[in-house]
Amino acid sequence: MNEYQNGYEREINLMDLMVYCLKQWRWILVAMILMAVLAGGYKYLSTRSGNVTRQEEIDEEIQEVLDQTKEDEAVLEQYKLVIERTEKDLARQEEYLNRSMLMKLDPNRMQVGVLSFHLEINENENEANALDVLLAAYRAYVTDGRMAMNLSSSDDEQMLSEIQYLLSFSNNGNLVSYMADGEATSWPKQNVMQIQISAPDAALCASYLEIAEKAIREYSQELQRELPGHTLSLLASTQSERRNSDIQSYQTTTLNTYTATFKNLKALKAEVDAIEKAMEASLEAKGLTEKSEPLVPPSPVTSAVKFAILGLVMGAFFMGFVFIMVYVAGGRIRSTESFEEEFGMKMVGRLAVPAEGKTPGAIDRFIYQLEEGAYGEIPAEEQMKIICANVKDAAGKEGVKKVMLAGTIAEKDAQAVCESLKKDIAGITFSSYKQLVFCGAALEEIKEYDAVLFIEKKGKSSAKLIREEKELVTRRGVKVLGTVVA
Repeated sequence: MNEYQNGYEREINLMDLMVYCLKQWRWILVAMILMAVLAGGYKYLSTRSGNVTRQEEIDEEIQEVLDQTKEDEAVLEQYKLVIERTEKDLARQEEYLNRSMLMKLDPNRMQVGVLSFHLEINENENEANALDVLLAAYRAYVTDGRMAMNLSSSDDEQMLSEIQYLLSFSNNGNLVSYMADGEATSWPKQNVMQIQISAPDAALCASYLEIAEKAIREYSQELQRELPGHTLSLLASTQSERRNSDIQSYQTTTLNTYTATFKNLKALKAEVDAIEKAMEASLEAKGLTEKSEPLVPPSPVTSAVKFAILGLVMGAFFMGFVFIMVYVAGGRIRSTESFEEEFGMKMVGRLAVPAEGKTPGAIDRFIYQLEEGAYGEIPAEEQMKIICANVKDAAGKEGVKKVMLAGTIAEKDAQAVCESLKKDIAGITFSSYKQLVFCGAALEEIKEYDAVLFIEKKGKSSAKLIREEKELVTRRGVKVLGTVVA
């Protein structure tokens, strides 16, 4: 029998395990409520603290955004001023392009007229000094705008400046030859000055040459009063069609300037748009615009409720795990289905009554019915009669007249069963309840009895002690009548 017991593997009935856990519903409920309160309270406090911290961070970020926005607005003002000036400048350039005579000229087919004059200095004059002074005077007359005023019929400053651009004055060294009286005559070129006039067509060029020649002669007469001792004579007046690279260069430079100004204006506007979009995005991200959604911090109550629900589940799982471990490792009798196989002795009766104490409520009654089934509906008195009948039958078969009542539970837990056996079974002598594994005197009394009837209680009796008390009895050669499990 010992070999059988030592080789027995305990089987766990999942239904019994579930019922055992359900019986602890009060502890599970307490744990769930406790975990819910702790988890919800922790989350509430942490969320509220986090909201305060986050709000401070948001306030700092908003202040930084506002400070940066002020800086960006100052930069935008500068950009807008530059854009305004650039737009005005571009408008002036565009107006100039539309009105300018120079920009309408064809530089590849220009009429160019040249007036060549000879300056003769009297012999008694200092020729070198006098020549320099005279050339400087004529150069100034041609280049400072007085000649252009004679050529223009309008007081428009733009027209005057453009006509001035068509004029040029030159004087170089070396000898130059001209036809005079049918013969080629040479003069030192430093005594010769040339006035070049460009015009879009031959008629206008001829008109300009005529007006320019007359204006030079009139100016020469004025110089005679201030600088006498020189003579001005016209050497030649020529007119031809040629390419004017200066005008072409001027047109190209003007158009490039207009293009560069236009591109610069476009780039400035793009930069302004980028800054404004960045400002709007930054403000919208912080909830400072009408388009942006308000920054709503998480509600401490909502977060606490969610964590409280999670705490309820965690509490249930935690206590469930604890009770499963207690069920598996506790070593107590939890089920009677495999009692005979586990301990190798007959179970002569089972007393299924609700737990002692307060009147069971609806939940306890439901669990009790779930555990005991139809057997639990039998009244306790009737169950006790069934136990007495089984004990009497077992004693009769074994010819037992004197029985020791023993077990591993406390005497008060076995008292009701012992009293019922003594009262309801006649012809058999029962001892008082003994705890063999804890009482040496009881072991001495075993031999005075024909058999031993164990009384154990589900949920309180230890499987290890049951095996030990059975071993103590069988070792002394006393029969084991069976076990009553209450």
